[in-house]
Amino acid sequence: MQRRSFLAAVGLGTVGSLAGCAAPYAVPRSRFDSDADCPAGVALCYHEVGDEAVFLAPKRERVEMGGSAGFVLVNRQSSSLLIGPDHWRLRKKEDDDWVTIPRDPFVDVGQSVPPYGTAEWTVPVTADDSVPTEDSDTDWVATETEFSPGRYCFELVGVPVPEAGERSLGALFDVVEPQ
Repeated sequence: MQRRSFLAAVGLGTVGSLAGCAAPYAVPRSRFDSDADCPAGVALCYHEVGDEAVFLAPKRERVEMGGSAGFVLVNRQSSSLLIGPDHWRLRKKEDDDWVTIPRDPFVDVGQSVPPYGTAEWTVPVTADDSVPTEDSDTDWVATETEFSPGRYCFELVGVPVPEAGERSLGALFDVVEPQ
């Protein structure tokens, strides 16, 4: 009996690891409906992702004030992506319009995302310009943003996508009061 259990475990582990090679990053289901609107100019929002090779995913789609919102750029292709400086922005939905949240200028040389790799951004969701844990090792972006409850979109601009050229990718998230 133990031999069968061992062989089953080894077999499942092998199949699981091979499946990981074929699809290094699975797309979790979004809580937003397919008809949730994204800001104009965003070519692909996370809740619309299918089998795209490059997409932006939120770590959570609902974030409490005082927490943080994380985003992952997923590169499921065999070549690197180079994202230029000034490559992200935040927008907030106000009434029926998306408003770009102004940000302080900063020096950013861009970054490279390896084949089948990811890049991450973390945004502090606070009502002032403080970060939740100043002593952490987190590389914060949008630290000057003052959040209030509502719907937001974290957007990457000018992402080179195979056979589509440069595209803007977005991820919707809701900011709510703590429970």
